[in-house]
Parts: sequence; structure tokens; C-alpha cells
Amino acid sequence: MVIDHSKIFNFIGRIESIDMGRMAFNVIFIPDDIIANLPIKKYPKLRLDLVIEEVPLNLALHPHDGRKYIIISNKLIRQEKLEFSERVDVQFSIADQDYVYIPDSLKEELDMNKHFKKKWDALTKGKQRTHAHRVASAKQHVTQLKRIKEIKKLIK
Repeated sequence: MVIDHSKIFNFIGRIESIDMGRMAFNVIFIPDDIIANLPIKKYPKLRLDLVIEEVPLNLALHPHDGRKYIIISNKLIRQEKLEFSERVDVQFSIADQDYVYIPDSLKEELDMNKHFKKKWDALTKGKQRTHAHRVASAKQHVTQLKRIKEIKKLIK
């Protein structure tokens, strides 16, 4: 199946909270008629390039009781002054499923350390995204470097 990255999907969604036992998530469910037009069988956690209330995001779909949703962070809700049950404008296209955003500090280390780069390249894209997000989420450069060191120990 060839993915059409140029096709734009639009809908009005609602911010909801779903309880997952010990955790609750802020989510927007994707309408079933849109899900029917997405390559969910090939990519169960399909990554999307979204714009929610004019804020660009790259998120994955997640399953819940036969439906698919995206997780909306508390930070985005605060930043955009959104309310639960509020209707929000959602636009998205299917993202490049292999793309991994790598922060500069991690890219520099990968460029300098061939052994680390070889181990990194052997990881799945999902594992790479997880580690890259952990580095990128650090506010201080010192913390990013500490996290890179931890990742190097994990994957050696």
C-alpha cells in the first residue's frame, strides 16, 4: 500500500479523559469514517502530522475499546487554554512512519561515536523515538548529555 502523505483529513474533535486504571489520558477520538480510510492494518499505531487549534504535532494513534485516539498533553491543554469536552479543530495527514526527530545534542554524539551510531541504527524506529524524546524533553543541555550517556549504557 502506498501512503498518500498529501491527503489532509479534517474533523471537529472533543477533548475527553479516558481512565486506564492507574492513569488517565487526555484524548481526542478519531471519527470511525476517517479511520476507515487509514492504513491501520499495516500500521496499528499510525503516526500522524496534526494541527490542533493551530498547534503542529506529530503523534501516534492508540486503540481503546475498538476506537482510535490521539493523546493530548496537559501542557498543550494549558498552553492553548483548552477545556475538557471542548470542541477543537483537528487537521492531519499521515506522517512518514520512519521519521525520527533527533535533537542536536544526540545527533552530535551519534556523528562522533561510530559504535553508538551502529547500535542506534539497529534499534527499531519506535525505540529510537522513545530515546530521542527523552533527550529532547530535557530542559538543560547538561541533562540532555546525562540522558545520552544513560542511553549509551542501555544499548551497548
